[in-house]
Amino acid sequence: MCGIAGVISPNVEDKEAIIGAMVAKIVHRGPDDDGFFVDKYVGLGMRRLSIIDLASGRQPITSEDGKLLIFFNGEIYNYQELREELLALGFSFKTDSDTEVILHMFEAEGEKMLTRLRGMFAFSIYNIETKEIFIARDFFGIKPLYYLKQDNKIMAFSSEIKSFINFPGFKSEVNDNAVYNYLSFQYNPLTETFWKGVYKLPPAHFLKININTGETEIKKYWSFEFQQNQSLDENNTTKAIRDVIKDSVEHHMIADVPVGAFLSGGVDSSIITSLMQEIRGESKIK
Repeated sequence: MCGIAGVISPNVEDKEAIIGAMVAKIVHRGPDDDGFFVDKYVGLGMRRLSIIDLASGRQPITSEDGKLLIFFNGEIYNYQELREELLALGFSFKTDSDTEVILHMFEAEGEKMLTRLRGMFAFSIYNIETKEIFIARDFFGIKPLYYLKQDNKIMAFSSEIKSFINFPGFKSEVNDNAVYNYLSFQYNPLTETFWKGVYKLPPAHFLKININTGETEIKKYWSFEFQQNQSLDENNTTKAIRDVIKDSVEHHMIADVPVGAFLSGGVDSSIITSLMQEIRGESKIK
């Protein structure tokens, strides 16, 4: 599952202790490993559940020139294809992880690379030289990402709100607007959360912060567009749907640990598991 967290301010003292406490709150998201980076401007950390590149995928991962570093929560299912492109462009790799692929993609294409990532993700990339931090969340918001504002400035972020509980100056106050929306609609459509000062980064959005100037940008990088194809008949459509599902299942099975399936007895999990077995061949799926 993994989880990431960060302190973003030159004015917060003892960042090492604070980010340590923030990451300790989400230890259940990643029992295998942790990683930290602290300087005058930021304190960044993560907990890792190891799925890909168990040996050398420890975070943070830095760029070849040492200017950028990344903390990542998620999985990129097309990272092997993207890695081949990056190798052809002259990038070199010190790990076999999808995390390093994201970092090099950012070096090559900047924020435009987000639409080329196939997967679920929440990550932060820190530019040590310019003191800028780039945070992004996947298309559908599978991976969570929250941030804390104090005096109208973003001070911290995390995969879970509980990381903010012991943050200096944090007050556990109920946000009535979010409660009213939840009681009305059975969910909260706002970017605000149930806690005052805590917000969620919406799906398919990125957040850029210049720590020197305090300048902040939140931008949507993708939206769903449905286009009808009147040329398809039932047979072609059936085959196309099956091909897409099988391709998705195959990409989701990329891992350096055993892959299994939970069956609810419904049509969807039965289809996915049968496709897993078809892809795996003679090796039985648990």
